[in-house]
Amino acid sequence: MTRNREIPGWAWLLVGLFVLFFVVPFIGGVFRSVPLAFFILWVVCPCLAWGLRSPSLVESLTPHGYSAARGVFVACAVAISFLFFAHYDFLRDQFGQRYLDGYSVYYFKDVDEFGRPLRAADASADSFSGKALLYLSQWVTIGMCIVIPVLTWKTASASISLSEKRKRESNNAMNTDK
Repeated sequence: MTRNREIPGWAWLLVGLFVLFFVVPFIGGVFRSVPLAFFILWVVCPCLAWGLRSPSLVESLTPHGYSAARGVFVACAVAISFLFFAHYDFLRDQFGQRYLDGYSVYYFKDVDEFGRPLRAADASADSFSGKALLYLSQWVTIGMCIVIPVLTWKTASASISLSEKRKRESNNAMNTDK
């Protein structure tokens, strides 16, 4: 007979501190070096959640397995959304320097409405389309940071519901054959 032992709270605290101080900065550095790979993974998260509808997974995954897969996909989408939101200035500058003619950015110190100092940026491009793209990129990034995790959750939840329905139908078909 085995006893179920819970992990003590101090162990979770140590794991959390390790992740906070070592894993998060490492992932941020990797993100800055290959943002395209993270973008592809970010956009693919809802597609992977859609893949949970696969008939071969219906027989092999338990309801707990489906919930765990949904959690992994959503956590991945949320983490990458946070990376894109947190590193927006870096990504905008990289994109602008590479693809927009006459791109320039000026960073300056400013204060918010409470008097706290902050770093502000004024990015510009030569053409009207470049300026419009810079303006729209802010809103598109914020929208995607919200939409992709929600879409991943909804798609995975719909896939789980469909797989449960298929499993019930196959069990009912087996029971009526007997």
